[in-house]
Amino acid sequence: MIDRMIDTNVKGTMYVTHQALKTMKEGSDIIFINSVAGLAEMELEAVYSASKHAITAFAGALGAELHTQMDKIRVTSIHPGGMNTPMQKEHPQRDKFLNSKEVTDTLIHVLKSKATYKTIKLFSDFEWHP
Repeated sequence: MIDRMIDTNVKGTMYVTHQALKTMKEGSDIIFINSVAGLAEMELEAVYSASKHAITAFAGALGAELHTQMDKIRVTSIHPGGMNTPMQKEHPQRDKFLNSKEVTDTLIHVLKSKATYKTIKLFSDFEWHP
């Protein structure tokens, strides 16, 4: 389970980003859809939290590198809270979770904005308590 999560969340993100950078032009955007687990540790989710913290660090360092180089590629990491997905279908407070439109609206805002974002926290009405 550890290898699968690190391979998917960390290595997969890094390898895809590496390939994408080969074709990206100045002024492009890289947006990582991360997780609140990348900002604060989640009890009972140690490996998941570690993988998302790794992506937070990767995005921050990559953003600094690409901003100072001639590439001028913006890197943003969006950290949504609980998402209303089929995986959460049994959760008693599922209706308080974020929906995909809220994340998409944030993504569109980032793409339209000229601001340089590093981290965006996107929370739902749901408060996670282990």
